[in-house]
Amino acid sequence: MMYTPITSTTHVKTAVRIKIWTIVIAAPFLLAACSKHFSKENIDAALIEKNEELRIQGKTEQVISLNKKYIKISKQQRYTRGEILGYINIANTYAATGNYKKAKTNLNKARELLAEMQDEYLRTRLYHEYGQLNFVMGLPNVALKYNSKAIYYSKKIRPASEYRRLISNPYTVCADFIRDQYPDSTLVYFKKGLQIDNSDLKNAVLGNYYSTTLAKQDSARYYLEKAIQLLDKEEYYTIRRGIVYWFYGHFLLGEKEYTKAQQYYIKSADVLEKTQ
Repeated sequence: MMYTPITSTTHVKTAVRIKIWTIVIAAPFLLAACSKHFSKENIDAALIEKNEELRIQGKTEQVISLNKKYIKISKQQRYTRGEILGYINIANTYAATGNYKKAKTNLNKARELLAEMQDEYLRTRLYHEYGQLNFVMGLPNVALKYNSKAIYYSKKIRPASEYRRLISNPYTVCADFIRDQYPDSTLVYFKKGLQIDNSDLKNAVLGNYYSTTLAKQDSARYYLEKAIQLLDKEEYYTIRRGIVYWFYGHFLLGEKEYTKAQQYYIKSADVLEKTQ
């Protein structure tokens, strides 16, 4: 009796069918893994809220990594606002660590992308960062010009109640820019910043100014102790807390409350060490 073997063609056809069905079944999962889509809200949350969380904790490398990641995602999804936010955030980080050249490069990238957009939030942030950068680079007049632009655009941000800190920042920074030349105007700008954003740091900055420049210690104590109270609502290990503690310790030293001053200097050093 003759035996008819199964031909190689049959094997090939079977193998091809298996591969086709494997691809058909797996395709949706592969596509999902390779082309994950981020909503604009997701990108904004990462570049605003998550970025700020990492920034005040002093996590410099994580801030830069986060922003580079979302700049790439924003480019892929053609979300220009996300790119601009990323560049501004990176510039802020580089400026804070003394790398002014890279800070300026990233701000220039943001500025170029923003040229054709009408976004008061982004313009406020951009010009605020340009102002601070030029001031630390020894260009106070240029810094004030950018600061004026930041204040101008901050007045257009809506809803203002959701962006109190951002809107107040140009006023507080302006006070710092002019404090040596115009002490009376400095106090006005500090108070304007505090009026908009009644936060721990804004109170501490004003209290420190009353103490070190105006020598009005009663007013200084009022604002600094208010700042300490407001810290109860905040996360512990943040740069803001470290700065507030240092201001308060410095004030207490001047008031000859040495034991208490030492306690706050130690607290400040502990916080700042863990957030650098």
